[in-house]
Amino acid sequence: MLPEENLEIAHCFFNALNEHDPEAAERLFAPSFVFYVHRRPPEGIRGWQRWFTRFIRGFPDFQAVVEATIADEANVVTRWTLRGTHLGMFWTIAPTGREVTMPAVSIHRIAGGKIVEYWLFIDELGLLEQLGVILVRGQPFPE
Repeated sequence: MLPEENLEIAHCFFNALNEHDPEAAERLFAPSFVFYVHRRPPEGIRGWQRWFTRFIRGFPDFQAVVEATIADEANVVTRWTLRGTHLGMFWTIAPTGREVTMPAVSIHRIAGGKIVEYWLFIDELGLLEQLGVILVRGQPFPE
């Protein structure tokens, strides 16, 4: 596919994130879709939907702000920032009411007009620090 077509597919993906629409996976992802996020086993469409739904529950106002994209005939790499307020249960962390900003990088591999692989690299340690769950050595807990 042309890089411009792949960019449009990635754009639709980020629109689905911002609309909090896990069902968009049905139209954007190939049946063989694989989701990779560090330190977790690869998962399919349902695994991505579960992950995304948990994020929506924990940060119901979150928005993904795309900072930059690079595309070729098979891949789109996106640098983006997630912003939201921790208003619901997330992982095992009760709501803190804290606003968070989390940088991320995504790689979408696209074939036949569908996303076949999604690689997500996010700053989970920074997220836990912003929520006050962990203390980075030498840093005071946030107020």
